[in-house]
Amino acid sequence: MDSRELYRNNIEGKIPDELGNLKNLISMDLYDNKFEGKIPKSIAKLKSLRFLRLNDNKLTGSIPRELTTLSNLKVLDVSNNNLCGTIPVDGPFASFSMASVLKTTDSVDQSYKDWCHMTLDAEKNRLSNRR
Repeated sequence: MDSRELYRNNIEGKIPDELGNLKNLISMDLYDNKFEGKIPKSIAKLKSLRFLRLNDNKLTGSIPRELTTLSNLKVLDVSNNNLCGTIPVDGPFASFSMASVLKTTDSVDQSYKDWCHMTLDAEKNRLSNRR
């Protein structure tokens, strides 16, 4: 398994676009740092990625729609950031568990699919799944 575990290192600044060049990456743990700025669209190049944990940082903007192309993605944790906007509903996002999405501060449309084999944690952001 190819993974990058850089959690709890007090890393500051933006998440480097170059991480998108790690083509065989299966797991990326960047949580509990001081990353700021937007989630790089280049992460969508990581077609083998199954686990992406970006929680407990200072990320802003929205979840890039490009991440809907990550068909192997099983876990996305973006909780405790300053994200806003809509939660994508295509690709793997169509299968994320409703329970974790309901923790967001905006209301979420109840028609969102409630499948339990995938996890999206978006707690403590300002996200919704409205288009």
